Amino acid sequence: MSFTNEDIYNLIKEENKLLRSELCKVKLEIKNEIDILKNKNIELEQQVTNLQNKIRQIEKKQKKFNIIVYGLPGEEKETSANFFKLLDDCFSIGCSSKDIRDIYRIGKNTGNPQKPRPVLLELISYSLKVEILKKAADKIETLKTKNISLTPDFESEEYQQRKLLYKYSKEARDKGLSTKILKGKIIIDKKEYSYEELLAKEKKTNSAIEGPSLPEVVEKPKFNTTGTVTLRSRNVKK
Repeated sequence: MSFTNEDIYNLIKEENKLLRSELCKVKLEIKNEIDILKNKNIELEQQVTNLQNKIRQIEKKQKKFNIIVYGLPGEEKETSANFFKLLDDCFSIGCSSKDIRDIYRIGKNTGNPQKPRPVLLELISYSLKVEILKKAADKIETLKTKNISLTPDFESEEYQQRKLLYKYSKEARDKGLSTKILKGKIIIDKKEYSYEELLAKEKKTNSAIEGPSLPEVVEKPKFNTTGTVTLRSRNVKK
C-alpha cells in the first residue's frame, strides 16, 4: 500500500491534533493539582497561624504573674531568702513564701558568681506583681548601684521585639540621641521606627550592622549602626 504526500500530510496533521489535545488535558490536570495544593497550603498556613495564636495566648497567660530579676546575688539555695531581703530592703514590701508559686534560676550557669543567673519569680497575685514592678521603677537608681533589674516575664514574640528595640535604643543613647521605646516601635529624636522596619533591616544585612552613623541615618529615615548588646539567655530550666 502506497501513500501519497497528501496522505502523509493528513496523518501528521491528525497526529499533531491528537498530541495537542492530550497536552491540553495534561496541562489542565496539572493546573487542577496545583490549585488543590495551593488550597491545602492555605489551609495549613491558617492552621499554623491558629496554633501559634493559641500558643501565644497560653504563654501570655502562664507569664501573666511572672517577674524576672537580673543580677540577684547568692547561691542557688539562697535565691528565695535573697529575694525576700531585696523586697524588704529596697521596696518595703511584705512578701512571704505563701505569695509565691515558685522561684528559681533560669538560663545557663556560667559558674561566675559575678554574673548570677536571672531569677524567675512566679507570683500568686497579679496586683503584687504590679506593685513590685512599680516600686522597682521608683527605685531604679538604687537598684542600679546593686546591678539589679526587674522586668515582666515577656512572651517570646514580645521579648524578641524588645531585644531588637533595646539594641537600637542603646546605640542611639551612646550617640547622645534621645530615645523612647513604645509597644512595637522606637522613637529616636522624634522620628519613629517600627519593629518591622528594624527587623527587615536586620535580615537584609544578615545582622551585620554596617553603614553610616546613626544621626545621618535617622535623617533618611533609616539607620544602620554598629555595636551589639549582650542579653541573657531565655533558656528556661526548672
